[in-house]
Amino acid sequence: MIQPNGLLPSFEATSTGGQHITSVAFRQRRNLLVAFFDDPEREALLEALTCERERLREANAEVLVFLAYAQPATPELPFLTFADPGQHFWQRFGIPESALVFTDQFGSIRKILWLPQAHPLPEAEEVLSWLEFIDLRCHECNIPLW
Repeated sequence: MIQPNGLLPSFEATSTGGQHITSVAFRQRRNLLVAFFDDPEREALLEALTCERERLREANAEVLVFLAYAQPATPELPFLTFADPGQHFWQRFGIPESALVFTDQFGSIRKILWLPQAHPLPEAEEVLSWLEFIDLRCHECNIPLW
């Protein structure tokens, strides 16, 4: 299972929009919010983040979404989305349930919010605050964020 201060495993995947992506493309360039959702109703958080694209850009953040179902319920989401109905990426990353994984630009996991089915989603403001905090901290200090 992935842990804070560990590294996000390297990966290659093709998005639902047909883009081939590798994790190396983001290293030393962007902070990541990697969302793992097993229920289309969880996409409400992504819809809220869609309205905050400017803050995401200012936080040097990219959103990647791994869905444990065939297609996003909201096809117009502006984020890289990957259908993973067999949960192969979930298993590779060590994700047992829905989660939000926050990484810095070096691929270090800085925060994980586990989201079991009965657990409410965080507000978009909380997610954005974490991304902004990760972007502002001193990368050389390597101070744990939890």
